Amino acid sequence: MITWRAARAIDAPGYSYSGVRYFAWRVSKVSLSIEEDMLAEARERAGRRELSSYVTDALRRQLQHDRIGELLDEMEAESGPIAEDLMEEARRVWRGPAAAPKPRRRSA
Repeated sequence: MITWRAARAIDAPGYSYSGVRYFAWRVSKVSLSIEEDMLAEARERAGRRELSSYVTDALRRQLQHDRIGELLDEMEAESGPIAEDLMEEARRVWRGPAAAPKPRRRSA
């Protein structure tokens, strides 16, 4: 099955109508079992007609996360684990000054 989706892209191939570009992606229909409360929240957040896009985006992010984990595993196997002092330095840089504990004010 091929579906057409509107996208905002410059100089990308596709079909243009009224200033909106449409692109074709191959899609497959699947049947999934999803916990009712999660499905209800997803529908509320995405809108009933946009649930497929919402799930596709979530799946895309998870696949990217999995690939990054595999890459890190390969890098560790090749070069060894990252030294703990370097990890701690990276955590401090990542968190930045906002994550530092704030001094407590003394009450009068």
